[in-house]
Amino acid sequence: MTNNRKNKDLFFVYRDKIIAIIVLCLFVWLVFGSFILFENVISSLAIVEPKYFYDLNKESVANEKIANEQTFIQMVSSTYPVAVMIDNNSLARPQSGLGTADFIYEAPVEGGATRLMAIINLNKVETEIGPVRSARPYFVSWASEFAALYVHAGGSPDALSLIARSPVIDLNEISGYGPRYFYRSPKKSAPHNLYINSQNLKQVLLDFNLDKNVRGVYDNFIYSSNLSLVSSSSAVKIMVDFSNGEIYDAQFVYLPDVNTYRRYDGKNFKKDSATGLPIDVSNIIIQLIPPEIVLDNAGRLSLTIVGKGDGYLIQSGNKKNITWFKNTEFSPTEFIDQENKVVLLPGLTWILVVPENREIIFE
Repeated sequence: MTNNRKNKDLFFVYRDKIIAIIVLCLFVWLVFGSFILFENVISSLAIVEPKYFYDLNKESVANEKIANEQTFIQMVSSTYPVAVMIDNNSLARPQSGLGTADFIYEAPVEGGATRLMAIINLNKVETEIGPVRSARPYFVSWASEFAALYVHAGGSPDALSLIARSPVIDLNEISGYGPRYFYRSPKKSAPHNLYINSQNLKQVLLDFNLDKNVRGVYDNFIYSSNLSLVSSSSAVKIMVDFSNGEIYDAQFVYLPDVNTYRRYDGKNFKKDSATGLPIDVSNIIIQLIPPEIVLDNAGRLSLTIVGKGDGYLIQSGNKKNITWFKNTEFSPTEFIDQENKVVLLPGLTWILVVPENREIIFE
């Protein structure tokens, strides 16, 4: 009886200490476990294995490159291609970073508006880029031609579905990547104020292990400073009437002294907000497609960009009739001058994808 009483006394003496030790152990385990979980989550956001890449250039065109264009080619081909969706709403203008692009795609979206996608050259000056907007499936298809890092903020259901099976590397602001790489500018109102910059994009390349994964970005294009103007006609001013009013009228005016075209939105020349400089273009490609199809009550569009059709190549104050074809949604769009690939001047190329029921004026 005495021993039992002693055992009970000892139990009560040490009970509180035992409970305290158990609670302390549980606390340490929870803190340590949470730290490991947090570290794993951050690591998963920071390092993402890139998806496979399509061979977009099955036949090398290196022998078609003109020798004195090598400096340009080496510059644009020594960094990973980055495609950024750019807002073209009047409240988003002037946009930033368009002057660092080597290609800009322009196409209609819902509501009579147009949207831009810039293929950005990170070897050019440091700059802010945006405003960044949402994805549409036809822009995903064009970004896939470069197997690009595709930068956007959400997108239509069809676009997000296409991204998942495309060769692009996805950088979606509406994800865990948002706070890490994107930011809002106080100079504009939402949703027209989302930006990324070239410094953050270079960090993305590091985080995604793409900094050493350099591809020949423009292997599908031929460049030369010496162009033939055979079978061409004058085009010193071009206007594409995308929709009612002047807000989305795309105009280009030829500047003979510098052999480029200055881009205008309606009556106002387009400038890069980051530099204050106007946007001057070396090559304009107009790709004619069948009239768009409205898909839903939101006005989202289907554009027929797989197949073949006609178009125009505008350079050096002249235009040529060309044709285009694209075999699959992820294969390159080939632009053909008679039987050969079109030859581009080094510099910015602006590609306008225009439903054939829109008015286009050449002067």
